[in-house]
Amino acid sequence: MDSDILLKQIYEEMRVTRDFLAAWFAGSLEKPEKVEDFYLSRVLAENFTTVRPDGTRLNREQTIHGFSEKLYGSEPDVIRHENLNIQAILNTESIAVIAYDEKHVYSDHAKVYALTAVFLKDETAPNGVSWLVVHETPITN
Repeated sequence: MDSDILLKQIYEEMRVTRDFLAAWFAGSLEKPEKVEDFYLSRVLAENFTTVRPDGTRLNREQTIHGFSEKLYGSEPDVIRHENLNIQAILNTESIAVIAYDEKHVYSDHAKVYALTAVFLKDETAPNGVSWLVVHETPITN
């Protein structure tokens, strides 16, 4: 079934993005010279939008700029990110809504966020899907 294939692509994209962001926040990746080479530039849909934990709403360009210019190396003590309690709320052949918890593990503590994300089938994206919407809410600090 194509919707099962979509979920496999989404779970892989979630894993890759999770690992990328942990390394990005830690400052352990090399910064690309051009914004189009930045990983998020290849996986965020053109009409991407997010609601950050503080309630700030950002579009695709604002999100990419924030991550590429402001957040690199911003959390050097992060060890890893984990995606937990993943649930598909809606799953069709071309769009899926996923709810999950994202745990940021540091050397001396952890933070957990509840996320809802909408993914679109996108053959041009590295894992065959792109992020359309992300809504992130802190659970613990």
